[in-house]
Amino acid sequence: MKKDTALLYDTTCRDGAQMQGIQFSAQDKLAIAQTLDRFGIDYIELGWPGANPVDDKVFEQLASHPLQKSKWVAFGATCKPGIDAKEDPQLSALLNSGAPVVTLVAKSSTFHIEKILETTVTENIRMITDSVAHCKSRGKEVWLDAEHFFDGFKSDASVSMQCLKAAVDAGVDGVVLCDTNGGTLPSKVSEVVAFVKRQLNCAVGIHAHNDCELAVANALAAIESGASMVQGTINGYGERCGNTNLISLIPTLQLKLEQFDERNIDLKKLTELSRVVASRSNKMFDAFAPYVGDSAFAHKAGLHASAMHKHRQSYEHIDPELVGNHRKILVSNQAGRSNLKQKVEALNCTVDNLPSALSLIKQKEACGYQFEEGDASLALLLKRMDEHYVSPFAVQEFSVTTSSRASRSISSTLTRSLGNASADLLHHAAIKVMVAEQSFWSAAEGNGPVEAIDKALKASLNHQWPELHQIELTDYKVRILDPESATAATTHVWIESKFRENVWQTIGCSTSIIDASRQALCDSLEYFIQHFVTGEFVTGKCVTAKTTRQALNHSGLDSGGSGSDSEKSGESEFTDEYNDFTTRNSKTKGASNGDQAA
Repeated sequence: MKKDTALLYDTTCRDGAQMQGIQFSAQDKLAIAQTLDRFGIDYIELGWPGANPVDDKVFEQLASHPLQKSKWVAFGATCKPGIDAKEDPQLSALLNSGAPVVTLVAKSSTFHIEKILETTVTENIRMITDSVAHCKSRGKEVWLDAEHFFDGFKSDASVSMQCLKAAVDAGVDGVVLCDTNGGTLPSKVSEVVAFVKRQLNCAVGIHAHNDCELAVANALAAIESGASMVQGTINGYGERCGNTNLISLIPTLQLKLEQFDERNIDLKKLTELSRVVASRSNKMFDAFAPYVGDSAFAHKAGLHASAMHKHRQSYEHIDPELVGNHRKILVSNQAGRSNLKQKVEALNCTVDNLPSALSLIKQKEACGYQFEEGDASLALLLKRMDEHYVSPFAVQEFSVTTSSRASRSISSTLTRSLGNASADLLHHAAIKVMVAEQSFWSAAEGNGPVEAIDKALKASLNHQWPELHQIELTDYKVRILDPESATAATTHVWIESKFRENVWQTIGCSTSIIDASRQALCDSLEYFIQHFVTGEFVTGKCVTAKTTRQALNHSGLDSGGSGSDSEKSGESEFTDEYNDFTTRNSKTKGASNGDQAA
C-alpha cells in the first residue's frame, strides 16, 4: 500500500441514516455493511450501541458473525459532564458492543462547549481524556471525531487544539476534523489540516458535510494536505444536505490521484454499490450522479456524439467501464447522424436511410415523443420504416371505462370518502387485436386503467404468445408536456418492463393519458415478442407459433410448455401479406387524459 493512501471510513449506517426520508432496519444495515465489506472499505460505522433497538440488534448479530475484511465501528459520545468514564452507561454500551473500533464524538468549539454542552473547557478536556483512556484500556482502537472543529478553530484555535492534544495524550489512534456545519471552503480546510498535522503526532482524518456542495472538494483538499482518513457515505447520504460522497471520492482518488492501486477495491463494482445502497435506503437512484449515474456518460448533442465516434476520450474523462457504468448515445431532436448511427449499431438494427430516419425521429419528438428515454420504442420505430417489416399484432379497437360501485348506505359512503376514495372504482378495458389476419376480443379489469389495458392486451395475445404473462411492468411515469393546456395537455408516458433479468423501456405520447399508455404497452409487448421470443426482428418472413416456440426453446426462455395443445392442433401463420394495423395514434372514446387515473 502506498504511504499516502487514505483510509476509507463509511458512516452510511449512522450519519447516512440521519438523512430525511431514510429509515434503516437492522437487516438493511447488515446488508449494507456486508456489501461495503466485499467492496473493500476499511472502516464501517454501524450505529450507536445503546441508543436504539435497531443498532443493538446489528451489533449483536455482528458479534457472532463479524465482517471478513473491514473493521466495524461503534459510534458514541465521550462521557457526560461530571460523570467518570468508567461509570458512564453509554460508554459501557460502546465497549460491550463487540466492535473492535470505537469512535467518540467530542466538542471542540468553545461556543458548543459552553452554550450547547453547558460545561467548561476544562471539564470538556477531562471528558475527552478519561473517555479515550478508558476505551484504550479495554483494548479498543479509538478515533476522536472533533465536532465543529473548523468553526471552533476559526473562533478560538487554542481551545480546539487543546481538545485534540488531550485525546492524543490519552492514546487516541487518530483525530477526525469535522466540518459539521458544512460551511468551510477547501482552501481553509487545506490550511487547517496542514497546521494540525504539524502540531500532532497522530493520524488525522476529515469529516465534511455538503451544505455548500463542497464535501468532496474539502475531503480532497484535506487528503492532499496530509489527512490519512476520510469519512463519508455512499451516495452522499447524511444530515441536512449530506456528507462526503464516497461514490464520487473513491474513483477520484484512485483514477486521478493514483491511490488504492494496491488495495483490494474493485472499482467495476462501484455503480452496483451505489444502486444497492440506494435501494436499501428507499431512495431514487440519481441518474445524474458523477461516475455511476445513467447520464454520467450519456451524449446527446450531435457534435459530441460525432466526436465520441472518432475518439472516446473526446467527451469522457474516464472509460465508464472502469466504474461499472456504460456509455449512452442519445437520439433526440438535438441529435445528428452520428448519434443515430451509433444508436443503430447499439440496437443491432439496420437502417437504409439515416437522414430519413433522423427526420422522422425529430418529427416525432416535435410532437412530444422522447426517444432518449425509450430505446425499445426507438428500435421499433426504425424497424417500422422497413416496408418488409411485419408487426406481430395490431390493435384495431380499444375502450377503457371507469365506474364506481353503488354505495350501500350513506354511512358507508362517508366512510369511504374519508378513507381510500379509489378503492371502489372499477376499471375495465376491452380491446380488439388482429393476429395473423384474425381478430380477437378480450376484456379485463384492473386496479387502474393501465393495468386493465395490460391485462386485456395479454389476454388477446395469449393464444399465440403465452409467454407475455411473464413480463413485469416495473415502472410507470407520466409527464405533462404543455401544462398550460390544462386538461387538453399532451401526455408523455414512460414504461419500464422486465422479463427475468432483461429490462427495456418504451414510450407513448398523446393528448389522452390512456392512449399514450396503450402505445407504450403495445411497444413493450411487441419488443418482447420480436426480441426475446423470435430471437430477432421479423422482416417479411412467415413466422408460425411453432417457430415462436422453437425460438423460445433455443434461447432457453420457454414458459414451461404453455400453449402446447394449441401448438399440436396447429395455429394460424403470419403471412407476408399481413397488414400492419398498429394504430398508435388512436384515442380512447369519450375520455381525456384528465378523466382517468393511471
